[in-house]
Amino acid sequence: VSTQFSSIICASHTIVASKEMLQMIMKWLSYWYLQYELITCIYMFEPWEKKLLNGIIVMLLSLVAYSSYMYLPHYTVSLLTELKILQMDSIRTESQLMDS
Repeated sequence: VSTQFSSIICASHTIVASKEMLQMIMKWLSYWYLQYELITCIYMFEPWEKKLLNGIIVMLLSLVAYSSYMYLPHYTVSLLTELKILQMDSIRTESQLMDS
C-alpha cells in the first residue's frame, strides 16, 4: 500500500512541477511579448492594428528566412554551423550528391 501511495505522490508532484514549469514559460513569453510591444510602440494600437502589424512583421521575417535559405545556402549553412544549430558532419558535399 505504501508503494502505491508513494507512486501517487510522485505522479502528482510531477504534474504539479510540469504545471509550474508551464506557468513559468508562459510568464517568460508574456514578459518578452510585452518588451516587444514596448520597443515597437505597438501597445498603443487598436487590437486589429496590432494583428495587422504583427502579421506584416511575421510575413517579412518568413520571407527573409525563405530567401536566405533559397538564395544564400552557403551563407545560411555557415551561419547555422556557427550558431551550433547544424553539424558539418551531417552535410553532404556537392560531389557526394552528384555521385549518388
